[in-house]
Formats: sequence, structure tokens, C-alpha cells
Amino acid sequence: MKVLIFNTFSVPLVSPEPGERLRRAGQKIKELNPDLVFLQEIYTPWHKNLITESLADYPYQFIPRNGLFGAGGGLLFFSKIPIDEKRFYPFSVSGSWLDLSLSDKMARKGFMKLGFKLQKPFYFFHAHMTANYNNDFSLNNKYSKIIEKQLQELSEEIEKVPLINPCFIVGDLNVPPTISIFKRFLDKTQSNDLIISPLPTIRRKLYLLPIPVQFEKIDYLLFRGSGKIKCSPRYIFEEDDKLSDHVGIWAEIEI
Repeated sequence: MKVLIFNTFSVPLVSPEPGERLRRAGQKIKELNPDLVFLQEIYTPWHKNLITESLADYPYQFIPRNGLFGAGGGLLFFSKIPIDEKRFYPFSVSGSWLDLSLSDKMARKGFMKLGFKLQKPFYFFHAHMTANYNNDFSLNNKYSKIIEKQLQELSEEIEKVPLINPCFIVGDLNVPPTISIFKRFLDKTQSNDLIISPLPTIRRKLYLLPIPVQFEKIDYLLFRGSGKIKCSPRYIFEEDDKLSDHVGIWAEIEI
């Protein structure tokens, strides 16, 4: 099973030339030919149409409809494997009308739960947390509190999946691996980070607005389950630093 996870950075008014970059991303994805495609930050109907046209060969899709311009948290999913279960859970708190997290609130960020049945049932949770706009992860920081609440809501759904069923958590969690709220999330869900590399997944500044960026690892492929799997993850799209402000994650998984 080949998996691609990628934050496309297609944010209205913030990112440059999102249409052109999405076309290039769609072509690159087609060439890679993954079985499962997890995309973040695709909000407008125009941008959705661009990527769905590029990935028209994928017979199974999940594109939630709510939030900014009908976007379900900006999350899109494409699959060559039949989807047995799919649901979008909006976070109870995404942001504020009074600060930079306004766009997160309008997008109604949340996470997907996706269930599959091949030789045995397995699950993917696809999430995108609110950004920490001042890069302050102290416990009393307002953005840290939002992210902590969102991780709690995600963990509550993950824990409903029996440990015997392989479960993967993917996406842009917007928190570095060394932060205490992330470590508690791993402990609570009994999850492991499948990408050992500490190298940052967010990089070159492409912002049209003066938003501070901390170049750290914030995109993940996590695993939870009592069984053993084989996984060969790596970063991709590193050579094209104008495709997005994030690298992609590529993995070949045997369960």
C-alpha cells in the first residue's frame, strides 16, 4: 500500500499562485501513483476542482462539505482502495474571530476517520490542527490550548478503535515532536512516530502575508496497533521548494 501525505498550501489571500502549484502537485501525484492520497489546505471549490480533475482516476474520494467555501477543514482524500467507513469530525474549537486563527475558524478544521477492509480491517485518521501563529507552545498560550483540545478530541476517537486493528494518524498536526502536548497525545493513543527523522517538514517562506514561521517537523505518519507492520517512509517534493511550504510524506506500508 503506497501512501502520500501532503499539505498543498492553497490558502486564499495567503499563498501565491495556488492554482498553478495545485496543477503541478496533481501531475506529480499522478506520476507517483499512490494508493491513498491525503491532502490538506484545499479550501475553495475552484482549487478542489483542479485537484479532483488531476486525480480523476481515483474511484474513491472523501471531500467533506462545511466551513470556508464549503471546505471540510481543507481536507481531501483520494483512494484506489474501497472505503468501508468515512466520517468528518469538526473540532469543537478551531480559532477566534479576533486574531490570525480566523481562517482556521472559518475553515472549520477537523479530522477524517477512514475505515478499510482488505485482509483485515484498518483505519486512517487524517487531521489538520490549528496553526500556532506566534510559535509559543507554552501551556498557557492561546494557540497551544486550542491544539491541545483538538488533539484530545482526536485521541478520543482513535481510542475507540481496538488495538488489534492497525490504525494510522496522518496529516499536519501543527506541533513539533518535542512539545509536551504532543508527547501526551502519543502516550494516550499508544501511537508511534514512523518517521524517525527530526528534519523540518515546513520550510521556504511562500507567504504573501507577514506570518512568522518556525521551520520544524509538524507533519506526521503515526501508527497505533498491537500487530507488526512494515513501513518505509521518507520525505518527498524536497527538490521543488516552491510547490508548497511543506514537504510531502511518502510511505510504502505492509500490514
